[in-house]
Order: sequence, then C-alpha cells, then structure tokens
Amino acid sequence: MRNLTVCLAAASLMCTVSAWAAGPDELWQLTTAVEMSGMSMPPTTSTSCIAKGNNYKPEADALDKNCRVTGYRVAGDTVSWKVACTGRDAMSGTGQMTKSAKTMTGLIKMTTDGDQMTQTLSGKLVGTCTAATEHARVEQATAPPDKAPKKN
Repeated sequence: MRNLTVCLAAASLMCTVSAWAAGPDELWQLTTAVEMSGMSMPPTTSTSCIAKGNNYKPEADALDKNCRVTGYRVAGDTVSWKVACTGRDAMSGTGQMTKSAKTMTGLIKMTTDGDQMTQTLSGKLVGTCTAATEHARVEQATAPPDKAPKKN
C-alpha cells in the first residue's frame, strides 16, 4: 500500500508544468479521480497555473531523482509520455493529456509492485494567473526542509 501511496503522489506531481513564464497565463481547475487495487478514491479538485500556450509536460525531477520521462510526444492538442522510476519505490507508467482552449482531459496509468493505479483528470479554464509566481510558491511549498528558503 505504501508504494501505491507513493505512486499516487508521484503521478500527481507528474502533471506539473515544464515551462513557466510571467504574464497573463491560464488558471485551470482540475478534477482528479483515482482508482487503485480495486478501490476508488473520491475525486479531488485543485487549480494549476499553466504558462499561456503551453501543454502539460511531465517533469521527472518533480517526482524523484530516480525517475526518467521518455517518449514525450505532441500530436495536435494531445501530449503523451512514459515514465519509469527505479530504486525503493520503483514504478512505471504512461500518461496522456489533451487540451483545448477551455477544457483539458487526461489519463495516467502507473504500476508498482504489480498493483496498478489509474488517474483520470478533467479540467476547465477558470481565469488567469502568473505562472512564474505560482511556480515559486509551489517550489517553496514542496521543497524538502533542508532545501526550503529560511524565513527571518
């Protein structure tokens, strides 16, 4: 079960945006539903700031130093990729996101220790934001305690 929890957290982090820019960027409301090992978790909703004109691109370094993203491909409005993580929490999987001007859908499938997790995403454009500011906030919030900026 621990690996599935790590897998769930890793898959969520895979949906971070690769390109951050200042300016009138796009604020998306994303709803995520997760199924794993015969159980479904209640959907969760969050917001994500995406640099205007960019697609989602998974970032392996947001997951773990032992993860590697391969096969990233853009075909029209759809991006797809594969990810493999080695070591203690080894896992592998695939992802696909399709984005239009006002909606987004996605499917991420991860496997660890023979268990599979499927994450289904749906989103809608809800406003504007500044991606560089949001990126800095997320970096600070997710930094390990020894790497977090010190407060005076």
